Parts: sequence; structure tokens; C-alpha cells
Amino acid sequence: MTPISQKRIEDIVHAGIPERLSLEARPPITEDHVAHLCQLTQMGQTCLAADHLLFPEKKGFLAATVTGTIRALNISFYQSKLAPGETEQSLIRKIHSKQYAYEVLLETALNFYGLESRWLDSREKEEALRYILKVLEAWERTELEEGEGSVAAAVVKKWLVRMKKVQKGNSMVAKTASRIEAGYDAGKAVLADLLKSAEEEIKGNIYYQMVKGINAGSAMTMPWDSAGSDTWGLSRSPPTPCWRPGPTRMILTCPTPFVTS
Repeated sequence: MTPISQKRIEDIVHAGIPERLSLEARPPITEDHVAHLCQLTQMGQTCLAADHLLFPEKKGFLAATVTGTIRALNISFYQSKLAPGETEQSLIRKIHSKQYAYEVLLETALNFYGLESRWLDSREKEEALRYILKVLEAWERTELEEGEGSVAAAVVKKWLVRMKKVQKGNSMVAKTASRIEAGYDAGKAVLADLLKSAEEEIKGNIYYQMVKGINAGSAMTMPWDSAGSDTWGLSRSPPTPCWRPGPTRMILTCPTPFVTS
């Protein structure tokens, strides 16, 4: 049987397109956070899934939500073991399953490092990050041991390529990607080190330092109005969702406040 080449894996990862959000075709799961996050991840809406964890109403159960999501993704990840002789449809499905699992956890970790998560409890974030780093290391190590190519390496390559394209390579993001790439070795399990480098770049940024300094000397304010809303989110009873334009993409929001009890 012909082995699966790394180039083929990279092509499939780069060609992945998120499934379009649709209330009719695939209504959001509104009664369970973990199921909601897994649904978005399976659709390839990994940014939206990661952003769902940024609201301060998650206080008290942030780590539990992250670990519950990891448990569900872990089952899907190991069910998606690549093997020579896969049909094209099966190969694409399995690679995308792994890709989206990696991406949602990487995006969640980056969110937790960045200013977007400054409204969350720092101890809960640290606990959730430990779980994320541990499972990412385990997944990457498993792929290296199986020897059928690395979806993790393909995901990292895709991210770095996209970052380096910002403002044709002249942006701070592009320069950050180049520095991270310099220490990257696709033949080793490096996701944890990669995230550590990203954390240092994020927290060493002058804008980050300025905002953190301002927040330290003033009362905390929330980044939305008093009515509140959660991105394609949950409430005590099923809300009436509506479409509204976000800053960079169309996002589905719920006009009713998020309720935790």
C-alpha cells in the first residue's frame, strides 16, 4: 500500500473550508457547552468555538468546560487514525477531524494568552491551559509514533504561512511568525514549545503591556453592553438567534443574556 505523504496531508489541511453556519441545516446545540463547542469544531468553525470560552460568565466552570471538550475531541482524534489504503473520502474526513481538534485547542490557548481573555479568572485559565498543553503533546507524540504523517505539522505550517502574508510580510504578525518558525522542527513534538514562543511574543508586545497596565490601575469594564450576548451561545432557555455582522466575519449571536444557573 502507498504510504500517506506529508505533502498530501498538507494539501488537505490547506484546502479545509469551515461549514457555513445555518439555523435550518444545523441548528446550534443550546443546552450543553461541551456539545456546543464540539459541534462548532466539527464544522470547522474553530475560531468561533474558541471565542465561546472568552465570556466572563464562564467563571467557575471554565476548566471543566475545556476538559469536557478535550475528552470528546480525544475520542474523535484516536478514531481518526490514518492508515495506508484509505479511501479519499475517509482520508479527508479523518485529517479534517484531527486538524479541527488541533486548531480549536491552539486557538483557545492563544486566546487565553492574549488580551481577549483578560476578563477571565487567571487561575482557571492556567488550569485549562495545562490540560490543553498536555493533550496537544499527547496527540502530536501519537502521530509521530504512528509514522503516517503529521496533521499537527501541517496545521502549524498553514498558520505560519497565513501569518507571514499579513501586509505582505511587513506586519508585526508576520515578523512574529518568522521568529516562531525559526525555532520550529517539524520532525519533533513541538506544539508546546511553539505555544510557549507565541505566549512570549504576545505578552512581550508593547500594546499588551500598555493595556495590562491600564487595566491594573482602573476598574474592570466589560467589552459589551449591559444586555450581553454570547457568540452562537447558550441561555437557560433556547434563545432566538439572529445574524449580525462581526468585525471580521458573520457571527451568530443571541440577544438574550447568557445564564449560568
